[in-house]
Amino acid sequence: MRSFRKVLCGVLSVCALAAPSLAADTYVNPVGATIHASGADQPKLSVLAYDLTDSIITDPNGEPVVFDAYVDTGASGFVISYLTARGYLFNSLFGAEWVPGLYMDGAPLPEFIGEFTEVGLGGPELGDVTGPNFFGLRVRNGQVLAPTYALDKDGFPVAVPPVVDPSEFVDYGKHSLWVRKQEGFGERVSAFGMDVAVQPMNIVGMPLIQQTKMVMDPTTLASGDELNPGKMTTNLLPKSAPDPAANMRFHLRLHDFIGTPEPNETLPAHAKNPVFDGAVFGSNTGGSMLLVENNAMLFDTGATSSFIDFRLMQQIGAIDPNYASYDEYLADYSGILLTAAGIGSIDGPVSIPLEELTELRIPDANGDMVIWRNVVVGVLDFGDLGQGAIQGVVGLNLLLPASTVDLATFTEYGSNPGYFDMICFETIDEDSARLDVLYNPAPEPTSLLLLGLGAAVLVRKRK
Repeated sequence: MRSFRKVLCGVLSVCALAAPSLAADTYVNPVGATIHASGADQPKLSVLAYDLTDSIITDPNGEPVVFDAYVDTGASGFVISYLTARGYLFNSLFGAEWVPGLYMDGAPLPEFIGEFTEVGLGGPELGDVTGPNFFGLRVRNGQVLAPTYALDKDGFPVAVPPVVDPSEFVDYGKHSLWVRKQEGFGERVSAFGMDVAVQPMNIVGMPLIQQTKMVMDPTTLASGDELNPGKMTTNLLPKSAPDPAANMRFHLRLHDFIGTPEPNETLPAHAKNPVFDGAVFGSNTGGSMLLVENNAMLFDTGATSSFIDFRLMQQIGAIDPNYASYDEYLADYSGILLTAAGIGSIDGPVSIPLEELTELRIPDANGDMVIWRNVVVGVLDFGDLGQGAIQGVVGLNLLLPASTVDLATFTEYGSNPGYFDMICFETIDEDSARLDVLYNPAPEPTSLLLLGLGAAVLVRKRK
């Protein structure tokens, strides 16, 4: 696998603390509570691009072209949507409207210098690569710029457009960008020949994130109303900025998912991605806990959900070990499917089966375990995705409020509150990073803390 850039379905992230105060093993959620499949939001910010002459790209009226991008630690580089690159026609009941893009069409300047095959959840996808000096990016902290809505005197919602102030956008330099050659599945939602919504999928990844201290505040999710739902606040701060208050820290390893490109392909800008080492997967089978230890998990703020390797789920008994292959398991699966789209998803989404882990344990900076109980995870064959480098993905459902929804029937099977008030991620050097969180759980009865100490059978992974 040359890259792990993609959007799985959602998000996750964390940063620094002066003196972590929690000690010994910590159970995140109370006994009997479930961590559901999909986090409530993802870090997403508004972006401006500037060109070869350092001029901000504008529309025909001279207004800056603003686009939204996921801030994704699971992305080795950048993704620019075909729609954002070239502009697109939005055809609604009220008529057709041209939405200007970034004029990335190869003319009048030859900004595309080659091609690169990106590998994502949906498989490989060939995209264009821009020259390293053609486009720079400026990012605005906080929340994405979007219209706000109020009711007029007749009770109808009226949109108030946002004000774009280029001085609010921080310059993160020029990069060689990866640009999709066609629309991806889910970027345009249409019904009866009309567009209902167009949501281009753009991503800023580790080459930009590693320049900053990335701080996410999920408490703002509860601050919205019916007309203006709450969104998570994300800030890309200077590395010299004070560390936000936190009481839990994780050390992460930075792994290079970029290998040798295909012959005649051109590498875009890329950087290493953060990985948790020493994760433990556990399933309560037959009254005892089966554990498989020493797993590596990608930390992915571009994923709303967490994912575990199919073979390891078999080892701990969460999936019948008699299935000879992942495809055989999929063919027999009859539960809830998670619908995900991203890189490689051109013709349709990827349907991912959901299973439940009894425990997911990740060691903190002190070597103590942070333990999430009853975690709903997606099951994937990571032999193809990570070439053995990872056995799972830590997604935002572990850090944010989350729910499990069957999109086939639009049935919600449960939800859980968030247990963290702050998440901050920062790279330390070229090989390591840290993730700090402010853990703020609901009180649980002292008697329940004695549970979870039953017999455990340890299944050690082959090296």
